Amino acid sequence: MLSSYLPPGYELGAKLLVAVPPSTPKGEYGLRLEAGKERLAVPVRVVGVDELDNGGNLALRRPVTASSQHTNANYPACSVVDGDRSSNGWAGGNGWNDATGRLWPDTVDIALGGARSVTRVHLHTLDTERYPASSVGLRDWDVQARVEGQWRTVAQVRGNTKGSARSDFAAVTTDAIRVSALASNGANDYTRIIEVEIF
Repeated sequence: MLSSYLPPGYELGAKLLVAVPPSTPKGEYGLRLEAGKERLAVPVRVVGVDELDNGGNLALRRPVTASSQHTNANYPACSVVDGDRSSNGWAGGNGWNDATGRLWPDTVDIALGGARSVTRVHLHTLDTERYPASSVGLRDWDVQARVEGQWRTVAQVRGNTKGSARSDFAAVTTDAIRVSALASNGANDYTRIIEVEIF
């Protein structure tokens, strides 16, 4: 989101990152915006995910597949790899909520775009003053790596009550990481993940 106030006669220029379907060919495109009688042409350049700086986070902007998604569209699985670890945007598009309350496991898979050496995963669950992790956040989960087509558990978290947890493990070469959620804190048990980072 870009927001700014400018006095009359001033212009603002900024680069914005926009996600497109993975099958979109690389290249230069034009985007036309209309508001009332005003029209604006905006240049768009499509590049591959590997051409963007990820700060070492192998999950950033990668394809995500979830076992289910809450019927409310404000909890998309793709938001767990958008780089926003804050719970402040919960129910506004930042964070995944599954659709099967009290039924486990729930899974979210992140494709890494090829074989990568991975040694740790950071998981951020819902944690705000109104919705603290100790009452609604993810409590128990396994971290799994896909090795030669088979899922292998590389780390386990049990009894978590914090907004984030780091799992370290021996280096594994994998093309995908799965978080297999097993339980959350509280009676209204759903899986609520804000962000997954892979290093």
